Amino acid sequence: MHRILAFFALTEIKTKITSLLVFLLTMAYFLMRGWPVKPLANALFFAAMISLDLAVSALNHYMDSKVDGSRLPLSRPLALALILGLLILSAALGLALLVLTDPLILIPGGLAFLVGIAYSAGPLPLSRTALGELLSGLFYGFLIPALLFYINLAPESFIAWQRQGVHMSLTLHLPNLLALFLFSIAPVTATSAIMLANNICDLEADRLTGRRTLPHWLGIKRSLWLFALLAYLPLASLILMVLLGQLSPLALLALILLLPATFWVKSFWSRQDKRDTFQIGRAHF
Repeated sequence: MHRILAFFALTEIKTKITSLLVFLLTMAYFLMRGWPVKPLANALFFAAMISLDLAVSALNHYMDSKVDGSRLPLSRPLALALILGLLILSAALGLALLVLTDPLILIPGGLAFLVGIAYSAGPLPLSRTALGELLSGLFYGFLIPALLFYINLAPESFIAWQRQGVHMSLTLHLPNLLALFLFSIAPVTATSAIMLANNICDLEADRLTGRRTLPHWLGIKRSLWLFALLAYLPLASLILMVLLGQLSPLALLALILLLPATFWVKSFWSRQDKRDTFQIGRAHF
């Protein structure tokens, strides 16, 4: 049990709610639209996604401990072995998914893999720059739905491609491509808001360890204004999708979330604290 709890701590298991929610929301959107769902392909994608997410969090924890001298919940050799094992597992599951789909999925899948590693490792980890919020939002909030759209929808209903010699042509289904972009607004902005709130809370500690995240460059006041905008954009996108016929008017019932969102924004605006106002926000989102 101790080893399991240590593994959960190393991989920050509680933060996986972000990728899980994006996956579930996308599946719910498919069911609402009456679109087809491929169980085996989705199961492989989910397992590959979670494995990579766990590996990236563990790698981030591992690299941070080298900079700030903090202790890991597991020995360094064991932690490194687990990180490599999770990366290999994610890659193997991705290759299995490739067999069920087509080679084009290698492009976004490989990009997610490379950015995931570059987020924590390398001479200048992306998590230590002003790009952290943007990349987290895009790769959790956009890439996960985009891959699920590609996996489940027929080529003529999303993206179809043909190769003729050294040439390749793409045919895009514009209505469903627009649906993807509209749907992704909510998870992209919500994920970015959570990351921004986290970095606002950690600003002083990050500066001491050489991190220069977005709040460092914007300052607290501008960061809080951006946080408030990001927190409300998911609800604005919901209204837009209903107006454009992408969602049933019944979806407007979700606007009840305006109340907890407003409470979180006001609480966080008055006090930026991980043990108090940040936890409220994570519960709401």
